[in-house]
Amino acid sequence: MTVLGSFWVLIASLDKLLLGYLLPSDTAAELIAIYSMAGNLAFVLTTLPSSLDVAFFPIISRGIGKNEMDNVRSVAATVQRWALLVTIPVAIVMMLFAAEILDVFYGGVYRAGAMVMAVLVLAFLIKAVVSTLLLTLAAMRRVMLELKIAAAVALINVILNIFLIPLYGMEGAAIATLAGFVALLLLLAYYSKKIFEFRFPPEAYKIALAGIIAFLVVLLLKQPLSSAADLLPSLSFGEELGAYTSKIMYMAYVGLLMCLSLALFVAASISLKCLHPEDIALMRKIMSRAGLPPRIIGFAMRIASLGVA
Repeated sequence: MTVLGSFWVLIASLDKLLLGYLLPSDTAAELIAIYSMAGNLAFVLTTLPSSLDVAFFPIISRGIGKNEMDNVRSVAATVQRWALLVTIPVAIVMMLFAAEILDVFYGGVYRAGAMVMAVLVLAFLIKAVVSTLLLTLAAMRRVMLELKIAAAVALINVILNIFLIPLYGMEGAAIATLAGFVALLLLLAYYSKKIFEFRFPPEAYKIALAGIIAFLVVLLLKQPLSSAADLLPSLSFGEELGAYTSKIMYMAYVGLLMCLSLALFVAASISLKCLHPEDIALMRKIMSRAGLPPRIIGFAMRIASLGVA
């Protein structure tokens, strides 16, 4: 784990410490619990980007060892694109249906953490963007630079927490965390360009735009989708069995929402030509290793190739 890779642990600890110190004692414990659970669910978003980090870190390290910086930049850009591609559809659902997801997993009292979860999901989406830059700096053994960046961002987070928590409570702590990750993004973008001449690939901006389009469409559909979800508990049987049945059905419903989000995001990504030829080759390799039938792989490749500029 890199120095900056441990950043969320530091930030989460600071947030909860300051929430306990700055909020009234009669409400602090409850709000810290809600904030913690919302943060834990939001952190799930980092699972797939972390898997990409593990898969590509040896390649980045080998490229740096051989001083093949063009290859390092190419791999870093590929990881960045894929981190966005796999996280944005999930992030859309987690942000727009945060209250419902918290209710299913932890109970109705945790619905109050919906805004916190949505803001932290956005923060972890930013983390997905910069994770490849963290890896590259770690492979280059720029430990002192990592420490300086971590200290600067932690200071920003603490200062904003001191101002925002008394005004907005746990939502203020979440906003301070988001601001910290934005600062992390800006600092890493600057030093990555300075140290190994890395620039964000044009496809990354297109993927972000595709995500915004998909987000807005799902937002427009949220009210009718939420109305449909309200019908799910009526299908349960009995009080005790009904509670489990309702949760299982709602989790299936969330899965369908993610499929819808993915479909909209893929359509927008193809329309904006967000993909790179390397993405098509990597997609084919992944699907082949997964043992999918050649006919399905061929169909998927034809669809994906429409998104290559």
